[in-house]
Amino acid sequence: MHRRCVLTNETPCGRRSPAGFVSLRELCVLVALIAGMAYGFDRLQRGIEHARPRDFDSLPTVHHLMVDDATRALWVICRHDGIARYSLPDLEKLDFVPLEQGLSNAALSPFSPQPVFASSNLEGLIEIHVDGRRMVEVFSAPTPQHRGALPHGAVAISRDGRVIVAATSDDALHRWRRDEEELQYDRQKPGVILERIELHPAGRLLAVLSDRTHVGVWNLDERAWQCAWELEHPFCSGLAWSPDGSQLASIGCDAHVCLWDARRGELLWKQAGDGLDPAGVAFSPCGHWLATGGFDKRVRLWDARRGTLVWERPGHARAPRVFAWSGDSRTLYSSGLDGCIRTWDVPAATP
Repeated sequence: MHRRCVLTNETPCGRRSPAGFVSLRELCVLVALIAGMAYGFDRLQRGIEHARPRDFDSLPTVHHLMVDDATRALWVICRHDGIARYSLPDLEKLDFVPLEQGLSNAALSPFSPQPVFASSNLEGLIEIHVDGRRMVEVFSAPTPQHRGALPHGAVAISRDGRVIVAATSDDALHRWRRDEEELQYDRQKPGVILERIELHPAGRLLAVLSDRTHVGVWNLDERAWQCAWELEHPFCSGLAWSPDGSQLASIGCDAHVCLWDARRGELLWKQAGDGLDPAGVAFSPCGHWLATGGFDKRVRLWDARRGTLVWERPGHARAPRVFAWSGDSRTLYSSGLDGCIRTWDVPAATP
């Protein structure tokens, strides 16, 4: 005797659908499941990319930009390659100096008769070169008690190259002041966990980020806090000084840009920026404009006085995170994770 097998599928109303077919309800469930999986995968990808700025492997391919208006050149520090100099405005490579090891942090001041370059590498070695000569070596070895974000150290240089500051993993600040051919050294302990430092162009004030959300202005000459306050961001990813040192801009993973009175720690304005974690910020030399960039691959220009967005433009394949301005504040240069340099025309500042 042969038994006959019949494939059936019950619909919600009790009717049987033909073999091999699914009901409308099951089809909707299947579509919703596929859409949910696609959404979850997209959120996972975004979450991975959102977290990448915290890892060393996601540091910008281009780490630092600096415009030298006197020689019409753009200096570029590349994370894996070295230091390059490009002509302006055509961006043709003029010089290139390779680096032996990858960088975790670097700063450059080419404006003085003796250019200054400071860097920290993956092994925690901080070096200072003056006019191509290595003058200082400091080792930033992470300690078992260290909870900060500077296992490899951090460096900063004033615009004129006369003040160099390094932060090490023991939460100490090391300052060198150039006097003729010598470097005068002193060591300071602000008493907080150092997570990020930003030196004012004049070299007297230092913005210090600690505990991810607290920022303070440290006076290097007086060895004392000028003021300190809690930021509006759950995680601060960038700081920038205004040219006159009276204001400090901050950006963070809450997708907002804030401007602060650096003398009193008061919030001047707060605006929504990049929805995928803004990661770079820079004041124009005139102090009128503020540039930001982040993981939505867009460059944004803000009116720093009014807190309004002037324009936002795409142009990078990956997140723009470093900026440089021409001396007249009419040209903005951006770069970052994609390693490409873009130029942007900026309107003249109005009174």
